[in-house]
Amino acid sequence: MKTYSLIWIITSPESEIGQDLSLQKDVYLPYFLEGNQEKVFEEKDEDVEVGPENLLKGILIGYKEKYPFGNHEFSISYFRKLAVLLIDFFDYASLEEMLLNVLLQIKIKHGDITHLKALQGAQFIAGHNSKITFNLCNQTYLLILNENSFPKEEGIEILKENLPLIVKGEIDPKAIPFYDKMFEFLRKIS
Repeated sequence: MKTYSLIWIITSPESEIGQDLSLQKDVYLPYFLEGNQEKVFEEKDEDVEVGPENLLKGILIGYKEKYPFGNHEFSISYFRKLAVLLIDFFDYASLEEMLLNVLLQIKIKHGDITHLKALQGAQFIAGHNSKITFNLCNQTYLLILNENSFPKEEGIEILKENLPLIVKGEIDPKAIPFYDKMFEFLRKIS
């Protein structure tokens, strides 16, 4: 799996993003670096150019990452608004479509654990969304079954909290047997 770095860049009220967000003071926003960007950043021999894709992936991962600058709640309060602003930039029909597409990219390039972190951020950004919540539960369930390094108790808590939030009629009918299997798993361990 490819590695990545998350960097927090200060954003001022005068910047384009700051104006779009109607910032009243500086805020740190997370940017997801991968590939050559990560190498350039690590070597620190030149500035790293970041853009909207780095920001979108950054807010998905940054939701669960350790925040190095004081009040994390202040920065994450802007994550939803940023995601909505990026829908038009990337020309998606909806927030759900954009998030599911980017989540798939993250899973393919960076693996299951990173995907789970991004899903938790997406769930925060999208609010109640059965498709994203199903993906969060499914990824968690697969990690519980397949990853020795994943804390099983944490996974079970994620399933207990989120599985009941899924509306069966809002997910792909092909996913319903997996949904039922996760409920059966929880029933057996309770």
